Amino acid sequence: MFRKITGKKPLHYLTELRLNHAKRLLLDCKRPLREIARQVGFSDEYYFNRRFRQLTGISPGKYALSVSVLCASRIGRVTIFIFRAEQAASSIMEKRWAIYWH
Repeated sequence: MFRKITGKKPLHYLTELRLNHAKRLLLDCKRPLREIARQVGFSDEYYFNRRFRQLTGISPGKYALSVSVLCASRIGRVTIFIFRAEQAASSIMEKRWAIYWH
């Protein structure tokens, strides 16, 4: 019955819910990975890491880094980037971001 409604097995559906919640936590907080894993229902952080990678194709740590640019919006001719505070200073100093500061 559950699979007919959702198109997924119950355990797969629950794992997706947990990992989607983990994605939000990776963006919003600076907690250790093991704490995030436990908060979303995984008792083993290594299993969490493996399942996260299976679903997204990247590790939780790489996911958090890949979304460090939280927002890029275009206002007229100006593009505004909002960075995570702890990464902004190092990102700005990189050559690839230098064009935005001229």
